[in-house]
Amino acid sequence: KDSGEDFAIIYALKKMSATNLIVFDVGGNNGEYTELWLKHAEQQGKTGQYYIFEPSSAALLRLEERFRNITAVKINKLAVSDKEGRATLYANFAGSGLGSLSNRDLSHVGVEMGNKEEITTTTLDSFCQQHKIN
Repeated sequence: KDSGEDFAIIYALKKMSATNLIVFDVGGNNGEYTELWLKHAEQQGKTGQYYIFEPSSAALLRLEERFRNITAVKINKLAVSDKEGRATLYANFAGSGLGSLSNRDLSHVGVEMGNKEEITTTTLDSFCQQHKIN
């Protein structure tokens, strides 16, 4: 099924002259976004490195299983933030797509963010410097 993300990725790839991509999937959860990039990049004859940032331990396990045989995908147990350090990831359940560094009040839609996990944060600048991505 096509989505807005499909169309945005296809459009972006058509506008890019580079054939070797670097893609960041921030808050990768189940990896659907990275999967779309892989699919559409291959269709357009492009290759690259795909960096998934996912701080949730439960979601990380799903990502590792999904991409275990794809060497171009690098999974990082990190949250991207405005500073490096430690933080709390709030979610309604472990591995939820609603996970956030902000303890949001979603009670008006019947969602309680009662699951907490201590995680590590990084900045994109720091990550790129450490991994020599420019």
